[in-house]
Amino acid sequence: MRVAQNSTGLLRLAVSTEPCPGRQADRLRAGQLSIPVRPIRLAAPDPGPRPRSAEVPPEPDHAQLRTLLAALLEVVTGRRSVASLRGKVSVDLLSRLRRWRGLDVGARFLVRRVHIRRTGTDVVEMCATVHLPARGRAVAVTGLLRASWHGWTVTDFDVIQPQAGRRQATVA
Repeated sequence: MRVAQNSTGLLRLAVSTEPCPGRQADRLRAGQLSIPVRPIRLAAPDPGPRPRSAEVPPEPDHAQLRTLLAALLEVVTGRRSVASLRGKVSVDLLSRLRRWRGLDVGARFLVRRVHIRRTGTDVVEMCATVHLPARGRAVAVTGLLRASWHGWTVTDFDVIQPQAGRRQATVA
């Protein structure tokens, strides 16, 4: 590219018409610029999350459910943060657990007798007896798990306590 000065003192660009690699070599009038032409590679759009497997994950065993139920009870009693269960429980259940307070189980509790029943290919019901040594009684807990691409998620949880005023059997 050459620069020339015209009679008014303005600089004028003169472009050679010789082809250059990566440039469009059109026959242009004197003073016009040629624009380099390079193919632009556009990135392929993100395909999104990887395809999820249609395979149902293996059913959780009794020890895993016992640990999960203990964590849920710790959240309900206020000993554990709700955020610690993120990914293990549904978003709806997380919001319910944030509002659920007031379960008084005493100093400690023991999750006993966990029962599992598969009601569908991707649904498992669970229930367990929770022994409260400080209170000398027991409560029942129930839950519903649904299979998803990343594992089992608790979608429902409830604590069943004895009714007030009714005679309670002591747990030995």
